[in-house]
Amino acid sequence: MTTPQNSLFWLDQLSASVPGYSGYRTRESRRKADEHLRKAIAAQLDVAADNILRVRERMGERDTPALDRVLCHIDRVKARVMAASAGVHSFFEARAFRDSKADALHAIDHAMLEVANDFAALTTSGKSTAHDWLVHIERELIDLEQKLDARAQVHLLAAQGEATKD
Repeated sequence: MTTPQNSLFWLDQLSASVPGYSGYRTRESRRKADEHLRKAIAAQLDVAADNILRVRERMGERDTPALDRVLCHIDRVKARVMAASAGVHSFFEARAFRDSKADALHAIDHAMLEVANDFAALTTSGKSTAHDWLVHIERELIDLEQKLDARAQVHLLAAQGEATKD
């Protein structure tokens, strides 16, 4: 079992980055923490989409289809982010999680937020004319989707008998 100090590291990091994020330890805070995190990630995806739209305005007709594909991919990922964990009712209803489970949940949330922040920063870089830039953007979106999958798995495992009984 991890110490509460370990759980606090991730929780402190997320609380500093995401206003209103209070963690998953209690049932009362779980839905709000999840909602605040998803909104923060979606906001970063909105920033990235706006940045790409500005790049598209500066680019020639030749590059528009590639940028449009990226914008569609961002929209799909954002839709997934906003729907994340919606179907895991037992996750939200569990009474409390052990420190080790709360720490794992906070860690995956932190990783997702970092990827979203890095992605938004990538779209503001001055390298938007390079072909590799689009490839890198697609890789970052795929990385975020993989983190969403991992998060869903962690939520499912936490909900399946890993919660403590009060």
